[in-house]
Amino acid sequence: DIPSIKNSIANIFLTSPGQKILNPTFGIDLRRYLFDSVSEFTAFQIKTDITNNLTDQEPRIQLERTTVIPDRENQEYYITLQINVPALNAYGLSLQSLLNSNGYYVI
Repeated sequence: DIPSIKNSIANIFLTSPGQKILNPTFGIDLRRYLFDSVSEFTAFQIKTDITNNLTDQEPRIQLERTTVIPDRENQEYYITLQINVPALNAYGLSLQSLLNSNGYYVI
């Protein structure tokens, strides 16, 4: 179901590769970007990480589009994923989230 997919995506974003002993390649660890200055360049790196890795780690989804918008004033990133979940016949779902020093949150 959709809530379990959202939870899975959050786990992928917050888990560091190597953190899961039985699955050492699992995770993207977007938190590592929070130590860099919030910038367009870092937003591009986050987008690239998501685009290159998310569907390998969450095979239930098809990633149609990723948008990462930096908010320098609040030191955070707004992330929007446009996904399809073919098994649930769900297409064009938009998942909006926030990445900041407190973590990753679906909004």
